[in-house]
Amino acid sequence: RAREKSLALHIDSDDSIPRHLVGDAGKIRQVLMNLAGNAVKFTERGEVRIRASLLSKDGDQLRLRFMVSDSGIGISTQDQQSLFEEFWSLSPDYHTTGTGLGLAICRNLVGIMSGSIDMESTPGKGSRFWFDIPLSVPSEAALADTGTSAPGVQEESGGGVNLQGRVLLADDSPANLMVGVGMLERLGLQVDTVSNGLEAVDALRERPYDVVLMDIAMPEMDGIEATREIRKLGGDKAGTPVIAMTAHVMKGDREKILAEGLDDYICKPVNVGELTARLQHWLTPDSDRPGGDATTPPGRRDKDEAPEVLDKAVLDQLFEDTGLDLAPTLLDAFLKELDTRQENIRQAREAANLEQITHESHALKSCAASYGASRLSEIAARLEAAGRSSAADEAMGLAEAIPAEIETTREAFRAFSARIANKT
Repeated sequence: RAREKSLALHIDSDDSIPRHLVGDAGKIRQVLMNLAGNAVKFTERGEVRIRASLLSKDGDQLRLRFMVSDSGIGISTQDQQSLFEEFWSLSPDYHTTGTGLGLAICRNLVGIMSGSIDMESTPGKGSRFWFDIPLSVPSEAALADTGTSAPGVQEESGGGVNLQGRVLLADDSPANLMVGVGMLERLGLQVDTVSNGLEAVDALRERPYDVVLMDIAMPEMDGIEATREIRKLGGDKAGTPVIAMTAHVMKGDREKILAEGLDDYICKPVNVGELTARLQHWLTPDSDRPGGDATTPPGRRDKDEAPEVLDKAVLDQLFEDTGLDLAPTLLDAFLKELDTRQENIRQAREAANLEQITHESHALKSCAASYGASRLSEIAARLEAAGRSSAADEAMGLAEAIPAEIETTREAFRAFSARIANKT
């Protein structure tokens, strides 16, 4: 992209940085790609520079700074205040599209790596973003054991499955993305994330992926349209397996989605056993790849049962699937997304924007279900259904009830968070 805009792209690092380090290469790469992608996007003339520098070293422990700087349009002081919040977007006078979802994810990923992220910018002169993270120097034994593996499936000594390959995860919910990354990385996969269909297609143009996990309802370009665009790409990329991940569970939805060119279907909230089975199928070399039926995971609530405010069994399973150490970050992402969805629904209700209410309620339904907020998910599902059927009066009434239910959900999560804190 830099070449297309005739921008100079410089990449360099301190000579004092060891050649091999122990850290999370996938997360580092994803943050750098997000920051560098933004830098190129908002720079029309000049250069983008990516640099790694050594901040400190104590024995085999060190701290690195990764910085991305550009000579682009810069960011106003007002916009800088909310830059790393979910769904932040630039002021209208910047004449560009997109949200700050990528920066919110960067903040979360850096936090998981026990690091910090910051920036400075001067309007009209450019911006600098940097993140500092701790890393360590590997032992000689660890270096001797390194290597790369082709996509596929390996059986672990304990009988579990270790998946290998690169996955692109597309979802417009920051909280759902964090869950997905946690699950996929624990399965042994390398994961990149995007927040809408346009970014998914761009990511496929930039590099090959073994599988794409595609949310269906996303802004700017939905999952179905993104899949159509992927099928138009040249070479092997056009045949990349695309698995739909969606909270649509109405009869016939699976058949409709597969008829649009997607290869498989997983229902949200995602069950790690089902996810593993579908990924194992598509990552197995030379398989016949029958579509198979996406089954309903065991333990889901019967539709006639009254939903609980918080389904602790779902949350316990979630943190078993993603790792208890990720729990505080996941809960923080979820609670922040509740605030964002609540405000967006409020604004849409005041503007009588039924289409926006439908989109926001769908995302809220999916996110709440993933985190075990059963009652909130059910109310959001009823709101979505009212919006899709153009039942404006019912939709406005349900939208008005959302804030109280979110507050009830928040209180339940505070109690649950205290229990998690005692465990960690």
